[in-house]
Amino acid sequence: SCYPCGNYIIFINFETKERAVLRCKNGSTGAFAVNGNQGIIAFSNRQLTPTIYVYAFPGLTKKAKLKGQASLDYSLLALSHTGPYLASYSSVPEFCLSIWDWSKKILLCSQSQPGVDVVAMSFNPMSWHQLCLHSGTSVTLWNIERSDKEHLLKSKPVTLPAQDGSTMHEQSTFFSCPNAQEPYFGPVLPISAVAGLVGDEAETFKPKDDTQPTVHPTVHCWTPTSDLYMGCEEGYFLKIGADTFKAITVHQKLLPDAKARRRATFRTMTRSGVQSEDYGKNVVQNVVLYAMALHKDGLYAAGNDGVVRCYQVKGTQFQTEDCLEIEEPITNLIFSPDHTYLLVETEKGSLYVFNPNDNEDVLQLLDASEGQFLGVEFVVPGSKHCVSVAESGEVHIWQIE
Repeated sequence: SCYPCGNYIIFINFETKERAVLRCKNGSTGAFAVNGNQGIIAFSNRQLTPTIYVYAFPGLTKKAKLKGQASLDYSLLALSHTGPYLASYSSVPEFCLSIWDWSKKILLCSQSQPGVDVVAMSFNPMSWHQLCLHSGTSVTLWNIERSDKEHLLKSKPVTLPAQDGSTMHEQSTFFSCPNAQEPYFGPVLPISAVAGLVGDEAETFKPKDDTQPTVHPTVHCWTPTSDLYMGCEEGYFLKIGADTFKAITVHQKLLPDAKARRRATFRTMTRSGVQSEDYGKNVVQNVVLYAMALHKDGLYAAGNDGVVRCYQVKGTQFQTEDCLEIEEPITNLIFSPDHTYLLVETEKGSLYVFNPNDNEDVLQLLDASEGQFLGVEFVVPGSKHCVSVAESGEVHIWQIE
């Protein structure tokens, strides 16, 4: 496993616990992406007109140096599973999605979407011609179309459910609908014409009263059929059809006793070592999911309640099994290249590794809350603030009361 830390990327062998570091020579590390199957890592540096570097590991040999049009920072990077392709998304002011062939060090195509702050991006594992990007309010699927050496990005927005989980029904809002209570015998005009709009704005205009608030996406994961699973802040589990571009709510299939199931290899990392009193109640419906990882056994997902679960999805219903419990929210799940071990990252920065199908102990790679301090000093003599440096490389500023 590896993770960025300041000016370095730290590699950890969880079997030997040996560490190796890769230094970012110009500025601190910014956006970060890994393809474990190909042994490729990509990261950007944080400085004006940033650069993207591509390295191979474990040898840590540089494969490419990519210079794009980003002027301030790259917010996201993603590596394709099926070829030497890399996607980057720049932050303000460009808000630009770019597709690279890192093996040839060339930019294939790019598309700007001003003002859209994307928080997650990934390639379809089955095809590098498709990506999913989502912000806190919308989801967009992008197709990379190709003709010989020319490439073009085309977007397709996904229709999300309303905040109560109900399906949004699309209605044509291009033409105005006369009110039956106020008879109108003139021509039916486009709404944009009634509003006096012209140009591109007239094509996409939608009255405020016709806009309904939708769910807020938090995480997505591709399936082998090119569908997507998605979590949202409202606690719903969603499935996006690859052909329909619509998200539907998938509901939990309750057991007769309405209790959650626990896997035989279930383990807990709570300090007490015992399950909470609320265990056994059905708590999956309101869990806000932050992390997903697909496996042949099912979909592993976790969120704000600190429990890793395996989801079995059939149609519009799912069942779950609890696999691991931790005392803090879980923000990331990643399987090893052979899909044997699952890496769990928590909100506070701790890292755990375990085999979901084995009773072996859970290995803690990093505990950000209990790292040994290497030094401490007041920021300014006589002030109430001091700074500390931990063994993990973290710097903390403390206020003394």
